[in-house]
Amino acid sequence: MTTPPDAALQAALDRADAALLARLSATRACPSDLLGRMVRHPAPRIRHLGLTLLAERLDESGSGPGNAPGPRRGEPGPGGGATEDRESGQVDRLTRLLPDSPGSSPEESLLLARLHARIAVRRPAHRLPDWRAGRLPVRVRIAWLRAELLGDPAVLRTEPVGELLYRAVRESRAADAHRPDRLVAELVDRMPDRPPLRQAVPDAARGPLGGHPAGVRTGRTRLAFGRICGSDMPLYLRSGPGY
Repeated sequence: MTTPPDAALQAALDRADAALLARLSATRACPSDLLGRMVRHPAPRIRHLGLTLLAERLDESGSGPGNAPGPRRGEPGPGGGATEDRESGQVDRLTRLLPDSPGSSPEESLLLARLHARIAVRRPAHRLPDWRAGRLPVRVRIAWLRAELLGDPAVLRTEPVGELLYRAVRESRAADAHRPDRLVAELVDRMPDRPPLRQAVPDAARGPLGGHPAGVRTGRTRLAFGRICGSDMPLYLRSGPGY
């Protein structure tokens, strides 16, 4: 008698057999209810597998080429409104599967931070777990702060200036943010007397968006960006007001 695919996955999960789960999930789709159980399972290996599968499922939900996110809420997808609604619903369902905690180990927390970052750029109201309460390694805290910046650049107004913020900005690209223009504008407003942050802004603003570095479209932001870049200001940006 042949075991139904879902039943085989269910049995492997009931036995907490991570190796079998990995083999089975490589050849068949894992139902959402089982995926939710996996990401909350007491066994670290199964939680990690569940989060990895969830990331893959998220990539399938309207992702663009490479690591580009799918359509942001309020933006039309390639297939029009119906496609956007379908993809939006899928991302919402996957988001509900995520645990409420920032993870029980540095490796798990880092994976969760990257997942939340990818969701935050599509869901501006997306809430992150309270990652600041735990004593996480610096590299993990940077990943969580980056997720906050990409989803809500207004975080820059209250985030203490320091190495954590500098590195989070350096590891962010405005083109990956929910609102690239807002991220660049917030960085410009925050950095006047902060040399390390000034140095990080051009890196964060790189990435094509409408033929210009991401978000550098308004006259005010373009002028401020020019002051940061100095002689490295791209020639095609010097044609606007003030140049």
